[in-house]
Amino acid sequence: MKRLTNFVVNKRNIILSAMLILTAVCAFLIPKVSVNSDMTKYLPDDSSMKQGISLMEKEFPTMGESYTIRVMFKSLSSEKKTELKDALAAIENVDGVTYDMDSGDYNSGEYTLYILNTKYGYDTREEAAVEKQIKEKFSDYEVTVKNDDASAPDIPLSVYLAAFGIILVVLLISCGSYFEPILFLVTIGIAVVLNLGTNFFLGEISDVSFGIAAVLQLALSMDYSIILMNRYRQELKKTDDRKEAMENALRAAFGSITGSAVTTIVGLLVLVFMSFKIGADIGIVLAKGVAFSMLCVFTVLPALILLSHKPIEKTEKKKRTEKAHKKGLSAVLGGFSYRFRGVIAVLFVLLFIGTGYLQYGTKTVYTLSEKDMIADVFPKDNTLVLLYENADENKIAEIASVLEKKDGVKSVVSYPTTIGKQCSVKEMSDMLSVMGGGLQASEKLLHLVYLYSASLKQGNAQTAMSPEMLVKYIEKLASEQSFSSLFSAKQKDGIAKAREQLDDGLRQLKGEKHSRITVTTKLPVESEKTSAFVKKITEICDEKLSGEYHLIGNSAMVNEMESGFSRELLLITLLTAVSIFVVVALTFRSLAVPAILVLIVQCGVFITVAALGAIGGSIYYLALLIVECILMGATIDYGILFTSYYREMRATFSAKEAIAAAYKGSIHTILTSGTIMVLITAVIGPLFGNPTVEQIVRTLSVGCASAMFLILFILPGILALCDKIVVGKGKKQEKASCSIN
Repeated sequence: MKRLTNFVVNKRNIILSAMLILTAVCAFLIPKVSVNSDMTKYLPDDSSMKQGISLMEKEFPTMGESYTIRVMFKSLSSEKKTELKDALAAIENVDGVTYDMDSGDYNSGEYTLYILNTKYGYDTREEAAVEKQIKEKFSDYEVTVKNDDASAPDIPLSVYLAAFGIILVVLLISCGSYFEPILFLVTIGIAVVLNLGTNFFLGEISDVSFGIAAVLQLALSMDYSIILMNRYRQELKKTDDRKEAMENALRAAFGSITGSAVTTIVGLLVLVFMSFKIGADIGIVLAKGVAFSMLCVFTVLPALILLSHKPIEKTEKKKRTEKAHKKGLSAVLGGFSYRFRGVIAVLFVLLFIGTGYLQYGTKTVYTLSEKDMIADVFPKDNTLVLLYENADENKIAEIASVLEKKDGVKSVVSYPTTIGKQCSVKEMSDMLSVMGGGLQASEKLLHLVYLYSASLKQGNAQTAMSPEMLVKYIEKLASEQSFSSLFSAKQKDGIAKAREQLDDGLRQLKGEKHSRITVTTKLPVESEKTSAFVKKITEICDEKLSGEYHLIGNSAMVNEMESGFSRELLLITLLTAVSIFVVVALTFRSLAVPAILVLIVQCGVFITVAALGAIGGSIYYLALLIVECILMGATIDYGILFTSYYREMRATFSAKEAIAAAYKGSIHTILTSGTIMVLITAVIGPLFGNPTVEQIVRTLSVGCASAMFLILFILPGILALCDKIVVGKGKKQEKASCSIN
């Protein structure tokens, strides 16, 4: 260790230069990192929905993505409604406008909805131009425009400015010098750039990871810089040689910093064991960020501190001296914790049991949606796709008929019930009038085609025919010389359009080995009624279909996640607790210390879940998993720091005095780091514009506040009560290496 610290200090300029070069390279790579917003890519490999998506992509490779823009007007007259539909359709790059004067799906009270279709993606100039033209062209109307882009919005600059501003204010208040915050921010800033840039080598990351990585890295690892600086100040009291003081500080702080970092990294990497692979994505990105922060604190920060000793000294704050140690805050808190240690332990047990029970009343949700004024008036359709084997085609009409009768179902579209449905002349006329487009035909023409088909077969006139057969016979009839004159040029053009419409329908519904049913509902993506509907579809398919089938859609994904989440949460909780227990046990060479710390932080998780349930009634599943891992891995650092000081001080002090000394040695770091994490996550969450990220950081804010409270006001009393097993009866403790003065 001595050789390593000597190398870091003596070669600090070379090391700093190398790190800055790496930072420049990573800064260049950041814009090249691919960000994915499609959550279905993170479904487990054995997921029925994921397998269905893979099959659907093979069976329907020509299906292009549709891009839609919703436009809502207020207070339109009947004449204006038709007029505006035509005006919207005339906008450049708009391929079509969907609107039905007689449908409640497009008319609700004072509001009117139009759905615009375009072939241009949401991130293109053309799509942006369409939205701009709508706002400019209809500026005299009360109009709301929103596209259906499901990807996360770009992170506003205000998020980063707010994060840095909060950290700067907290550090300026808490640091011993006004120049220190700059060094800390530069150090962790370099670590953030290194982390974001190296995401390039992961191939792609999720928009959730991209959104929270930088901010959480700042919050999770700022205490490493504080720990090293505090140790450096302590060592300067023993020697005037700054290089020697830094070497000693690195050796003294190494255990605390690496212990804190390793527990955080281990806690985050537990997310890799989630079956839903978004956990691995988030865990790896954040764990990598913490590792880079630790590396930069050991390499970049020592060089910056030694280079900046003059500005640090010039901006040194005047210290307030305590008249007597016993009158200090540390002594008051220490005395209170020691005196009421028994009461504190009982309160902790009651709190653990109570919140552990209450947290079961908090509902877990699996989807979040951003604020949508249009959806508040015109709820968006919820579509499910059933992919089935063509061998089961004869069962599909029966299944479709059952589904059409279910509450909340708007339409069921399949090959056997549309293009492949056998219809009489009257049924065919009614169906084609609904379909519209080039397929429309008079009953007189239909009778002629039905008779013509019979003549080709040399039999009686057919009483039933499918639209697919109808178009085939119309094309044949129009091509024969004896009948060709019966069709005008306009009608022949309509026949050509009918063929295009038919082929497009076939491409959407029927594949080589698999076909699909599209079920459009008014049900919300996630609700008890929706869950029951999805389960009903599954039951019907299990009963009717002999081959494999796959249900695809947001509600299907929720159903899959919901069915296995309890096991997932239990696995993550146990793995996190066990892995952190092992790391802390190895650090302290004790079984009692990790048991106490793990139970205290787990109580923090219980408090968080119970509190959020009381406030909002639910908690987002990713927020729950992440808060479990981050609280256990990161905030347990505060407990490790306090316990380290306590055990260190017990070498020369009584239990009561050691508690006070542990407060004095650790409270500054705990409050500074904890306050940064609580404030950052609480303040900047709403600024992201991403409901998923907002929920995660809000949960972390409550969780970190809970953990800080437990570690500062519960842990000391329990350590004092369990002094013999925490310190080790009869064991000679090492001489205290940190000053309490």
